[in-house]
Amino acid sequence: MLIDLNVHSRLSVGGVLEPEEILLRAKSEGLDGVCFTEDQPFTEWRELKELGKDHDVTVLVGREIVTSDGHFLFFPKNPESVEPGKFFDTPSEDDELPSYNDLRRLVGKEGGVLVPAHPYRRVEQSMGDRIFRCEGIKAIETRNATCSSLMNDFALEASLLLKLPGIAGSDTRENLGTLGSVATLFRTPVRSQEDLLNAIENGELWSVELFGEDRLHELQSSANHYQGRQDRRGGRGGDRRSHGDRRGGGRDDRRGGGRRDDRRGGGGRRDDRDRSSRGGGGRRDDRRGGGGRRDDRRGGGNDRRGGGGGRRGNSRGRRF
Repeated sequence: MLIDLNVHSRLSVGGVLEPEEILLRAKSEGLDGVCFTEDQPFTEWRELKELGKDHDVTVLVGREIVTSDGHFLFFPKNPESVEPGKFFDTPSEDDELPSYNDLRRLVGKEGGVLVPAHPYRRVEQSMGDRIFRCEGIKAIETRNATCSSLMNDFALEASLLLKLPGIAGSDTRENLGTLGSVATLFRTPVRSQEDLLNAIENGELWSVELFGEDRLHELQSSANHYQGRQDRRGGRGGDRRSHGDRRGGGRDDRRGGGRRDDRRGGGGRRDDRDRSSRGGGGRRDDRRGGGGRRDDRRGGGNDRRGGGGGRRGNSRGRRF
């Protein structure tokens, strides 16, 4: 099953999309389900699940919670936990943000799992390398459609070092451009919150990228628009992005002038497990396991990028 585990509708701050149009787009993009991870408490989870039944799309619910240590996706055992007054009310501007440890204690009482969301994206309360001090997390969002490839790579590296599975979410909020670009692949069917939690606990899920030729420009435009908004807000990056030579400057080279067709073999799904042998096509799957350092990735920008815009399959294939 392919499920987008990070979707926002009009029920989130800044969200403008109706839940039904999200479900219709998800189905048209070939997704089997979506998880509404609104960033404020909401009571509509029953209505969301009914919409899912009407359109034959699995609907899960969660919350995206901002802490002083970063953003986290909370997948509750009981959907009632997302209701106002019961769990994690949205703090006002004057309220102090909870720490990760505060959040972890509450989750321990309520039941559910926590997953760091876009840990290296440049936003306020960005997590960065603090992710290595977050005990008790069960997975990491290693593919977020609003993040650059470099930010997602840092998250992927953290998951490999911590030996945690990766999940993926489009972080859809203001438009449908990124929906269907990334998803979480599950080994077994996921139809309920219990199925979701079991899959995360057992590590039976992987983040994948799902690209089509007609989606590349739309996806990049959405990502650039979101990042531009965060830059204007003065968001700060994580610890690993404090050096200019590790961000921004090499992005055009990596994409070959804005298009990444050459490294994907013309679209389709890219698979990290075997794309060295496939020559760039297929599904890219973070089902790699193992830990260790990936010095080969840092060893030299030119080697990694293949002389600008080139394929990254070979350098990544050595991370197993």
